[in-house]
Amino acid sequence: MGIADDQSTWREWNGATFEHTARVLCKPCNSRLGELEGRVRPIAEDLIASRATSIDADHQPILASWLYKTGLMVASTIKQEAASLPHEHYSELKGEFDLPPGSVVWVGLLDRRVNEAALHIQRFGWWDRQAAEPVHCGGYILVLGIGELASIIGVLDTRQSPASADMEFPFILDGPGVGRLLRIWPPSTHYGHRWPPSATIPGAALAGITSAFARWAESKGQAR
Repeated sequence: MGIADDQSTWREWNGATFEHTARVLCKPCNSRLGELEGRVRPIAEDLIASRATSIDADHQPILASWLYKTGLMVASTIKQEAASLPHEHYSELKGEFDLPPGSVVWVGLLDRRVNEAALHIQRFGWWDRQAAEPVHCGGYILVLGIGELASIIGVLDTRQSPASADMEFPFILDGPGVGRLLRIWPPSTHYGHRWPPSATIPGAALAGITSAFARWAESKGQAR
């Protein structure tokens, strides 16, 4: 755990899986998120154990919401400014599980289990070039590995700039991700995804996904 380009912040230890507690929720919110855990458990367990043959349309929003929520909770246990995500994204979990506008979630299958659970965070800035006077906004990528289940969550809260109201899919998947990753957010309305994907993701490559997205964002002014 630590900041990728600052080894002085790195900490490593052995311990029980999921031993951290995110103390950021009131009792009603904790109970509500617990209900989400119950709904996603059979879906996630079947995907990780390769018992599932598809990710149905009605399962996609549940899985995406859980992955997003899990990323936010784990990030809150990292006491580093670089892992500090927008406070309003936490408070909005009280009302709904939807991700901020301009967000995309993909899932894929690792070729091997690297960690029981892992989270990589990459924050970046982007300029809204649709505005007459470009507005500088924030964004972040969460890469989660849970067993062999991999997920990439890209968040651009386009409410930061009114000119981006029509930016529905700011992240465009290309390159080696095609065929390896399945988009589950925004969810499809009428079709499922075949599971497992046609190709797996090398376990050693998972951490590098965040920096690849961020480099594109910095060079182009929005995430892709």
